[in-house]
Amino acid sequence: MNDKVIALDEALRMLIRIRDPALADKVRSIDDIPRLRDKTLPSYREADRVIYDESLEALCAAVREGRIRLRGTPKEGEPPIDIDKLEQQIGRLYVWPGVLHCPGRIYRNVHCYESDVIKVSKGVSRPQAFCIRVRPAPELPTTVKAETQCEQWLIQKMKAFPKKRPKSKSEFHTEAFTEIKGLSGRAFNRAWKKAIKTTRAEWDQPGRPKKS
Repeated sequence: MNDKVIALDEALRMLIRIRDPALADKVRSIDDIPRLRDKTLPSYREADRVIYDESLEALCAAVREGRIRLRGTPKEGEPPIDIDKLEQQIGRLYVWPGVLHCPGRIYRNVHCYESDVIKVSKGVSRPQAFCIRVRPAPELPTTVKAETQCEQWLIQKMKAFPKKRPKSKSEFHTEAFTEIKGLSGRAFNRAWKKAIKTTRAEWDQPGRPKKS
């Protein structure tokens, strides 16, 4: 049995690829998701968002039903463990940045088993099979305080490394999401843009920074 684990965004792209291979290639990273939601992704089509939403629903439903097993880190510094199926059922799953909120515990760096995703993808090979109306967990509401806190946090990081990002935007997104309560993806992106404007840091290049 293939026990390889993959990131949740890669699992989502596998499901998207069944419906539209071109869209799966277009949505390559966390940076593309808000662009897809805000209709600013290059060559955007309204059908793209429908495919994305239905693929996300299929992924979240399979996780809740235990058809896709999850693996994550319960505490910082501890090794990842397989997540109990009951926790998968009652927890709130956030594909970006790979977090599962459960009562009394938060799993970070959540991945899933590729073999499970392959099995699920075979069961949803037809477009109509994606019409699952189990909604994924909604984004936690963002408060003005959370967005402001994120902006100030990013400003400090950017002042420390004004010429070069020490890690990718997605990694900063994950760190901010776990540290700042009530922060959403859109709020993080707004805070990111404001912090760059304030500090004039050279952090607006996409992707992971090159090693020197």
